Amino acid sequence: HTVLVLLEHGCKVTLIDNYSNSFPRVFEHMKKLAGDKADRMKFVECDIRDSDKLDTLFSAEKFDCVIHFAGFKAVGESVEKPLEYYDNNFVGTVKLLEVMRKHKCW
Repeated sequence: HTVLVLLEHGCKVTLIDNYSNSFPRVFEHMKKLAGDKADRMKFVECDIRDSDKLDTLFSAEKFDCVIHFAGFKAVGESVEKPLEYYDNNFVGTVKLLEVMRKHKCW
């Protein structure tokens, strides 16, 4: 997992998830896998489409980079729910990029 590799290289990692297709227990499992590096990992429950919450997060912390894995990716479901995929994948990415630009996180 990308987070574990970043921790291995000495990075601090903030994970953002809205649990739309995951569960809180995943983060708990990741902390176990991280072992003594888990103290450099934190979790924030947030949807990337929530500009206000993202702005609050980016105001409180300085991020050197962002890796975005919040896109939906099930092909069959994307055909059944194209607007939900557009909203999450495209609109969510644009909102995240706008907050990053505001906070000069390139």
